Amino acid sequence: MKAIVAAYVVLCLLINTPSALGEQAAGPVDVNAIEWKAKDEYAEYGAEAIHIALADGATEAGEGYDVEGDVVTITREGTYVLTGSLSDGQIVVRVDKDEDVRLVLENVAVTSTSAAPLYVVQADKVIVSLPEGTQSTLVDKQTAQDEEGREITATIFARSDLTINGSGSLVIRAGARDGIATKDTLKLTGGTLDIEASDDGIVAKDRALIRGGDVSIVSAGDGVKVTGTEADQGYFYMEGGALHITAAGDGIQAASSVLIAGGEIEMTTGGGSASAEQKVEAFGGRGWGVGAQQQTQEESISTKGIKAEVYVDMTGGTVAIDSCDDSIHSNDTVRISGGVIQASSGDDGVHADAVLEISGGKVTIAESYEGLEAASVEITGGEIEVRASDDGINAAGGSDGSQQSGPFGRDSFASQEGVSLVISGGLLYVDASGDGLDSNGDLTITGGQVYVSGPTGSGDGTFDSNGTFSIDGGLVLGIGSTGMMETPAQTSKQNTLVVTGTDYAAGSVVEVRDAAGSALASWIAPKQFASVIFSSPEIERNATYEVYVDGELMEEIEATEVTSGAGSDWGNSRGGRGGGRGDWEENRSPRSGL
Repeated sequence: MKAIVAAYVVLCLLINTPSALGEQAAGPVDVNAIEWKAKDEYAEYGAEAIHIALADGATEAGEGYDVEGDVVTITREGTYVLTGSLSDGQIVVRVDKDEDVRLVLENVAVTSTSAAPLYVVQADKVIVSLPEGTQSTLVDKQTAQDEEGREITATIFARSDLTINGSGSLVIRAGARDGIATKDTLKLTGGTLDIEASDDGIVAKDRALIRGGDVSIVSAGDGVKVTGTEADQGYFYMEGGALHITAAGDGIQAASSVLIAGGEIEMTTGGGSASAEQKVEAFGGRGWGVGAQQQTQEESISTKGIKAEVYVDMTGGTVAIDSCDDSIHSNDTVRISGGVIQASSGDDGVHADAVLEISGGKVTIAESYEGLEAASVEITGGEIEVRASDDGINAAGGSDGSQQSGPFGRDSFASQEGVSLVISGGLLYVDASGDGLDSNGDLTITGGQVYVSGPTGSGDGTFDSNGTFSIDGGLVLGIGSTGMMETPAQTSKQNTLVVTGTDYAAGSVVEVRDAAGSALASWIAPKQFASVIFSSPEIERNATYEVYVDGELMEEIEATEVTSGAGSDWGNSRGGRGGGRGDWEENRSPRSGL
């Protein structure tokens, strides 16, 4: 990132390592090692099931369970079918640590004013089954402590593995704190869950695994949080089902990794991208001061969509995120090889402190400050669309929000070791008001199809590198301003045409033709532009090419060098921030040449 940055001014500040998560956990996770057992899936209960009819002051003790007041305690493994209601009571599971208990909830309603309506003190696993056509409700009012002084912080609180299955529904109203919490592993394989929580919706220590069901969470804290920091802990995995989250904090937060192989995720965090405060540039440019509204408090709630300490790995599924802060964030690595991502972000669309790799899938960043950001960005495939009010794709070292430069940080003109942006495949559209493609190290394009609409102002460029900018393959069409235009190095392995002219309006059709009049590429400009940079394997040395705008000849160029045309000798230019934004939705797609 070439501009000089001293501080970002944002409503949503990143907390890279929340204190609740402790030290960073190990990753990545081998998803093939995740074990799904037959008992995790719903099955009809048999005649051996024990039936418990809940009633205020009238629940009777029976085989395998005790009753004291309106507290029903399961004392032996087995299947228990619960019906009825308790207006101020509790269901407790206390069995041997190697025993399983299955609770079948048939239109159960339990409210507790002083504890968790469902509390698992000890078991190997508790399975909550929701039969078809049933709706059960659990409500709590305040947190509590058990007889050993341990805090109980959720409506369903388990000190064991916990599975929820079935096709019925469960309503959870967590007036105290969290909706569902387990000190071990949570598995969701079915059921419709409606959770409203005063703090977090779902909390698991070891792991949270979802392969079915339809879960809706409205939370004043995080939507789903996995906290374990030991080996093989702290990760979220989803391969099916649906997850809908409206969270004041993060949508999904994992101390290790977030792994998405399937299913549907829809979330809004921190009020969404519209709630993010506009980033402020003091003294007319980045980095020479701090905006007047800078957040000075030491800690602020994190409002990211998906956040992991180590890895975010998406191989399938559909994810739609509207986030106040980053939509997808990792303190280490993000890998996207499949699935569909639709994101609107108040900060970065996808951010990784270290490595961002995209090899497949469809990624649409409809709104962001910076679209894609990491120290190392590598794009080998996929279909990517980015709209950013600053840089479209930014390769910069350091953690999120720390890419400062200028008098208060690193030299913004110096190439950073280990920082690079490499595009070797895929289909990429970028509409950026700052730099289109920006690397604090080398910027290399060797393949794919790359369309970039850069700045309208003179302080940024369509392409910007602090190292070497090379085009060695692929189709590249970049349009933007001329003030800080950077052209490919003459050491590039593929020929490039460069044209500069007067300003052309947004919505203009840019077309490059060969001498025979055949179109090599065409694009409807998302916003105003005055320069065109085009590279393709079809450009031959000493051949003549023409660039048209709305059918009118802009320039005729003879490809006499690796980089030819007006402005081809501008070399590596660097500067500050650029200007406006175009109509993305109407103008983003090329009309020919693909």
